Amino acid sequence: MKKDLLILAGISIGAIALGSVLFIYGYNSSESLASGNASSELAVVTRGVNAPVVARKNFVIKNEKDLKKLWAFLYGDTPTTPKLPSVDFSRQEVIAVFAGEKPTGGYVISVSGIKNSSSHRVVVVTIDEPDPACNAKKEQTSPYEIVTIPSSTLPLTHKDTVMTKTCTGSQS
Repeated sequence: MKKDLLILAGISIGAIALGSVLFIYGYNSSESLASGNASSELAVVTRGVNAPVVARKNFVIKNEKDLKKLWAFLYGDTPTTPKLPSVDFSRQEVIAVFAGEKPTGGYVISVSGIKNSSSHRVVVVTIDEPDPACNAKKEQTSPYEIVTIPSSTLPLTHKDTVMTKTCTGSQS
């Protein structure tokens, strides 16, 4: 019985690790994901351009303890720290996407969709960057977005799409 529990625990840990690796490093497939779409239930919690993150990263948060850690990492612990959002982790999970350091303003990262298949869930991430001809503000930024999505037991992966924005007024 004890051996069975250890085997079951090992399989569970392996599945979680695989899902995390796929989400962090991405999944490139031409497979159609038309069997489900959770994008309509995606809600933006916050976004900004000054994250303390230097490289492109994704995080999935499945409990309040980890959300508090992310919030403290992102905002610190000061009187001006935004209030921790209320998330029902029995029905939702949090996805945080970070673009990493960028040399100018005009960069934006966003979760543009969630696509479910029978075997995995793809977080569709759009990274907007300013056209090189734009007069983007010359200051270092680090764009991020945090969203809630419906909970799922499917392994996560992501697909990044980079879009170049045309010049329109101020690029901050």
